Amino acid sequence: MNHTFQDWTALAAATNSEVLNWADSQPWARQMAGCSQDADWHAEGDVWTHSRLVCAELERLTEWAGLTRADQLQLLLAALFHDSGKPTTSAPDPDSGRIRSPKHALTSAEIARRVLRELGCDLKTREEIVSLVRYHSRPPYILEKENVEREVISLSWLVDTRLLYCLALADTRGRHTKEMSRPEENLHLWKMVAEELGCFGAPYPFANSQARFLFFRGKLSSLHYVPREDHRCTVTLLSGLPGAGKDTWLSQNRPALPVVALDAIRDSLDVDATDNQGTVVQSAREQCRIHLRAGRNFAFNATNITRQMRQRWIHLFEDYNARIEIVYLEPPLATILAQNRRRANPVPEKVILGLLEKLEPPTFAECHGLLLVESCGPDENKHLSMSWSKHTDPRPIRAVRRVRAPFEPRAVGDLSRRRKLGLRIKKVNGIALSSGKGRNLLQSRPRILWREPHPGFHHPTTKQDIAQLLIAIGPSGIYGLRSVELTRAPVGGGACSLVFGRYEAPGRILLFEQPLPPWRLRGLLVKEQVERLERAGAVVTPIRQLGATLVDWPGDTLKRFMLEEVLLHELGHHVLQHCKAKRRARIARTKDHEAFATLFAAKQRMVLAKRNSSSE
Repeated sequence: MNHTFQDWTALAAATNSEVLNWADSQPWARQMAGCSQDADWHAEGDVWTHSRLVCAELERLTEWAGLTRADQLQLLLAALFHDSGKPTTSAPDPDSGRIRSPKHALTSAEIARRVLRELGCDLKTREEIVSLVRYHSRPPYILEKENVEREVISLSWLVDTRLLYCLALADTRGRHTKEMSRPEENLHLWKMVAEELGCFGAPYPFANSQARFLFFRGKLSSLHYVPREDHRCTVTLLSGLPGAGKDTWLSQNRPALPVVALDAIRDSLDVDATDNQGTVVQSAREQCRIHLRAGRNFAFNATNITRQMRQRWIHLFEDYNARIEIVYLEPPLATILAQNRRRANPVPEKVILGLLEKLEPPTFAECHGLLLVESCGPDENKHLSMSWSKHTDPRPIRAVRRVRAPFEPRAVGDLSRRRKLGLRIKKVNGIALSSGKGRNLLQSRPRILWREPHPGFHHPTTKQDIAQLLIAIGPSGIYGLRSVELTRAPVGGGACSLVFGRYEAPGRILLFEQPLPPWRLRGLLVKEQVERLERAGAVVTPIRQLGATLVDWPGDTLKRFMLEEVLLHELGHHVLQHCKAKRRARIARTKDHEAFATLFAAKQRMVLAKRNSSSE
């Protein structure tokens, strides 16, 4: 039975089987059904058969039941569209003769955007589905990337990495192949890297918007670098088709801003839109430079519908250290055409429809702030703000803000918010505004407590050692951590057993006293224990005739072991427990908890080692 949906609302309310039946009857799906694939890579048959298999595999994923219906629908539609560009891109390779489909993901994304726009899908949901289609083939080839971390971090700001992982996994499983060029292990590695970076299901937590802006422009020297946000001015770059309502939005939301508008410059120079635009562009650049030199906020109003169009202006604004916010407007096509007809000099509809095919909505990879606007008529002003949302303000990003100013009102420490309030204002009702500068990261939390050890025992680390390590780890590791306590060994511990530390939810790490070295332990240590101690620099000598083990710690090796092995391991337990929004209840099996803590500690040791080597 074929289903016909008149609009997005009806499609969103449909069941999976109804959506699949609808897709079967669509022209793009029929083209996929007639497109053959390489028999070695896709023995299941044509492109549409593969897409249906991917949809079936989605529902078999263990993650599927935990998704919201909105996420499930996005994945289902992304699976249907992900190879829709193959019919127009597939061709035999001239050397091997095998069928290949170069850049089919780009074409597939364009098809998905067009179909979803015609259905009336809302802008935010549409672009999330399009992003899944656009980047669906990236995770399986992670090992081919020169910089794996950069690849994962970049994707985290362009697409929901959690949904992308599910789609890539179903895409891998939904095929019959003789040559598996994309093993599942690659996908699990991709997920592990995203989790370790704190960007699985959330954007990577850059220190601020300037750090993110520099990262995407290849100018961020280190992920740990916190660049200053002392911008000379803010440029509001408008983007949208002719008739989208850019002038209306400016008059309603930025009425005091001076505007550099290409349409106005054309009128003043008496240049038609079909004529050579060299003089118009040159005049616009000079007007922009006047505002930029003066450090004056202004708006730049032009269509700017493609990334390439926007980049030439963004380069100019960046040269003057301006903060760049992009406002993208896309009301329904019928509204755009109606508003265009009401203009004094309407643009031919054929031109607008041609521009519509080239449309590339902006992303956070281009700017400091992004605002998506679906309508801005006199009676409605529907904005989709992406600059402060659940997706762009996840727990790791909040960690930086809240550790920096734990007892101040929300957003007091945020520089952009402070700029809105006005940095020149020194007092409000006689109370000085705190600047948030020069503040010690550990001024108020977590507390570091010290308790006198038993005779014959000592604490290998000091409070200062712990404070320095926590500062080096940064807010993402200590967010929610209440205390680190140098305390006495638990009952049953002591010189005859290995008890180093413990994590107690919520947010409490215990580092236990240790005997003065050398240690004489009853019994022989197992291989894993010996390897762990020797890796930290200990000298382990088994005394088999006495059934004992002698452990000596030369130099500061015991201190380093307690910091880089024990404390970092317990911090890993804390990060997992706290980031899952749980408190006292254990959120994972002991095996999984330990695995995560071990990976976290290893990752942090690598980061600290790189930082130390670079500083030398």
